[in-house]
Parts: sequence; structure tokens; C-alpha cells
Amino acid sequence: NIIEQIFGILQHRFDILLPAPEYDLSIQVRIPTALCAIHNFICTHNPDEWD
Repeated sequence: NIIEQIFGILQHRFDILLPAPEYDLSIQVRIPTALCAIHNFICTHNPDEWD
């Protein structure tokens, strides 16, 4: 499943997804989208960062 693969990539690169959430639900729903944007930005502008 592509969604599971995406979350696997994000969990590997961003530790914020590993512990139990400490944020309100209104913040939690925004975190995956923000992390995808950061991931894509880094891959575009500095592709060697996470090789």
C-alpha cells in the first residue's frame, strides 16, 4: 500500500512520528502533510542529503 510506504519513509526520516503524539488533534492532522512537503523540498533542492 502506497500510504504505508509513505509513512514508513516519513517515520524513518522524521522522529516526530515515532513517539505517542503530544499535540492536539488539530495539529496532528497537519503533521504528515507538512513532513511530505519538507521531504519533497529536500529531495528537490538537496538530493544527496538522505542517500
